[in-house]
Amino acid sequence: MKLKPNWITGACMAACGVMVANSAQAQFTSTTICNFQNFNLSAVYANWDVSGSQPISGGSGYTPTITSGTTPGSYEIQAEAYGSGAFNFASALNVAGATEVALTFTLNSDMAITPGGNDFLGPNFDLSDGTHQVQYSGYAHYPGTGTYTITAAIGSLDVTDITAFNLEMDPAGYGYTTPYDITYNSLALLTPTAVPEPTTVTLGAIGLAGLIIARRRPKAC
Repeated sequence: MKLKPNWITGACMAACGVMVANSAQAQFTSTTICNFQNFNLSAVYANWDVSGSQPISGGSGYTPTITSGTTPGSYEIQAEAYGSGAFNFASALNVAGATEVALTFTLNSDMAITPGGNDFLGPNFDLSDGTHQVQYSGYAHYPGTGTYTITAAIGSLDVTDITAFNLEMDPAGYGYTTPYDITYNSLALLTPTAVPEPTTVTLGAIGLAGLIIARRRPKAC
């Protein structure tokens, strides 16, 4: 007994639809762990030390200014040369399943980016769990004012036990005698969620329809 070509076509379409339906496009759910609202670092170091208790390293004596606003994403630091600060969570955070971390910030001034200037900066940051700290590098070219996001793989961090984070700023190409102005907007962890692609759903439906139509045809010997 031979199968009619339409039955073979319908069966192939169904099989293809099932195979493609198994593929998915990765998307992410964002969990904000700090929106920098009414925010203050637990400790500041080097040229972010507004109190002046730390010696200025390589700078020209510029006095840093740190402003904590009442709206999200309003923690602004104006400083020069390398600076950093740490923040300790009141209790450890559990963001199980997260695979990436994203820091969003705004450069409010491009005073160092003049003809012949250098826009290479290092707005790096770290995350800590109960046992160790992981650094995420943000070294890149930042061409002028604007909002930027650094996204990195979580690495060896235990996302079920996040205890602290550090912010750092290495002016790098700016040099150590040119002030910078940066506002921190948000720090978030990204958790993948599998969402079927539209084409996947379409192909699966076509394959199923082909199978149903083919089965309705009378059998032939």
